[in-house]
Parts: sequence; C-alpha cells; structure tokens
Amino acid sequence: SESGHYVRDHRPLAVRRALVPYNGNLVSRLREVAILFLRLSLTAFGGPAAHIAVMEDECVRRRRWMTREQFLDILGAANLIPGPTSTELAMHAGLRRAGWPGLVVAGVACAAPTAALPPPITTCPRRPPARRSPTRRSAA
Repeated sequence: SESGHYVRDHRPLAVRRALVPYNGNLVSRLREVAILFLRLSLTAFGGPAAHIAVMEDECVRRRRWMTREQFLDILGAANLIPGPTSTELAMHAGLRRAGWPGLVVAGVACAAPTAALPPPITTCPRRPPARRSPTRRSAA
C-alpha cells in the first residue's frame, strides 16, 4: 500500500507465480538457477540450516527472486513436507525463478554433488575388518 505497510496478496499461489516478471529468457534463467544451487551445494557447509541462510541471502537479498515474506511462506511449507528442507526450498526457488524446468534444475543441482561424492569415498582402499574370536557361552 502507499502508507508503506505490507499488504498480503490473497490470490492463489499459482496466480501469483504466473504474474512474477521474468528477466531474460528461459535458458539464461535455468543457467542462473543451476549455477547458484551447484555453488551452494558444493560450498555451503553446516547442514540444512546453513543452506537455508545462504539461500535467503542469495534469493531474497541479492537476486530479489522473492520477498522475505514469500521466502518464509515457502520455508514453512517445506518444513511440513517430509524430506530435506533445504533441497525442497531450493526447488521452490527454482520454480519461482524459471518455472517447472527451474524446479527440476534446482533439485538436480542440489542433489548431484551429494550423489557424486559417495562413490569416490566408498572405493577408497581399506583394511579388512579385524576378526573377533568366537565367544563362549557359559553353562548356567
């Protein structure tokens, strides 16, 4: 409103999302989403709480993809859904920035580094486990 107070938009989310202005074409928006969430998943350490804080900084303050209130609404919804909250939040941000393709790109960008890391770790040479001596049962 003109008085500077925040007025909540009560239109359905699908309608509000359809009215979000997009800057640039779809390919550039998808590239932007992929780069942000790949960088985030590779460099942000500290678990989901750290990821969420960095996402808020990037998506709300720096890139202005959404308002703080919209971010908090999405965070609340992501907390209700079972699964990794930070990945769900990234997927919602990708959806807001680049539509359904953005949701998929953000999800893959968040999950790919995590999925690619275990094979190198599990293929490291290890010593075989030490054998234990058989235990004897006492006659009671």
